Amino acid sequence: MHTATFRDFICNRGYDDFLPGVEARLRSQNVACDVHYAPEAPVPTLRLRFENKKAVYEVILWESGDCEMQVLDFTKEAFVFHKRERFSSPIAFLGGYGDPLRLLGDEKERA
Repeated sequence: MHTATFRDFICNRGYDDFLPGVEARLRSQNVACDVHYAPEAPVPTLRLRFENKKAVYEVILWESGDCEMQVLDFTKEAFVFHKRERFSSPIAFLGGYGDPLRLLGDEKERA
């Protein structure tokens, strides 16, 4: 992945280059994944949604590098986590919230 800006990362579907490395692990953990790009939106956006029987983990990344992550716990019928962060590069984003199994691990630590 050689995208220097978030606009490039979103418009050129940069997360698709990262996803194959985690797909087998997602399947083994029964995690469904939805990747949605909105490059034509007024502000280009990437939305990642990871879901298992217990929760939905959603990450939204804007071209500015601003990112929001939230976790909806089905058993509690409530959002149990919300965080807003600004990343300096797509690589920093991938290290922070790009790996859904890292998100699952963070959720286990909060439980």
